[in-house]
Amino acid sequence: MRMTKERIRHVSSTVLDRLKSQQLFDVTGSQEKLVDALDKAITEELSVEDRLNAEVRKILKQYDAEFDSGRADYQKMFVMVKSKLVKERSIIL
Repeated sequence: MRMTKERIRHVSSTVLDRLKSQQLFDVTGSQEKLVDALDKAITEELSVEDRLNAEVRKILKQYDAEFDSGRADYQKMFVMVKSKLVKERSIIL
């Protein structure tokens, strides 16, 4: 993930404050619970690419011999497999 938990918390709080200041949003319950929910949603969205990268690494693990012998380029394969999965799953990165 590219953002720290503290930064995500700040973004969540800022988003909520701006929505409230523009009178687009009114909090009737606990503001803290709403910020927690925003944190969770943002963290989940940001972790999509991390999970995808882990899956690509797992897929490419079976081709270690080809990479070690120089018959295939890991970086090129990584980008190609990742692009294919993104397209198949309609993932927005």
